[in-house]
Amino acid sequence: MKIIVISDTHGFVSESYLSKVRAIKDAEILIHVGDTTRDAKEIAEELNLDLVNVKGNCDYKDMSTETIIEIQLAGKNFFITHGDKMGIKGTLEIIKYEASKSNADIVIFGHTHKAFNQNIDGVLYFNPGSPSCPRENSKRSFGVIEIKDGNINSEIINL
Repeated sequence: MKIIVISDTHGFVSESYLSKVRAIKDAEILIHVGDTTRDAKEIAEELNLDLVNVKGNCDYKDMSTETIIEIQLAGKNFFITHGDKMGIKGTLEIIKYEASKSNADIVIFGHTHKAFNQNIDGVLYFNPGSPSCPRENSKRSFGVIEIKDGNINSEIINL
């Protein structure tokens, strides 16, 4: 299973990054990690992908979307959140603790606008960055996670 991961689009859906996302072959799901949920729906429709999304701190008017989703895909437990309520800009400790309660194999978050792709104690912590407004000298980016034969491969795609 191949998953496209995007976060922090903030109302900016651009052909410049959608064309790069389209180039990812065999993707089945889009995970959008908040800020802005209406972009998630637009991108998923444009790319004809199933959608899993959470709301971020800028999605305060969206009452229909959860802030945390725990889901199983391709036999792996996912913990998905924007991260703003977990102090993600300062530490991973809160999100690590919360994700451990759900026995997560993969933790996906956003909020920092900076890509992060690291395996810590057997758990993948993945932030795709932002395709529209990166911060602190980071590049515009999105991510791809592939689960094949029980193995997890993850990649940040810089734009």
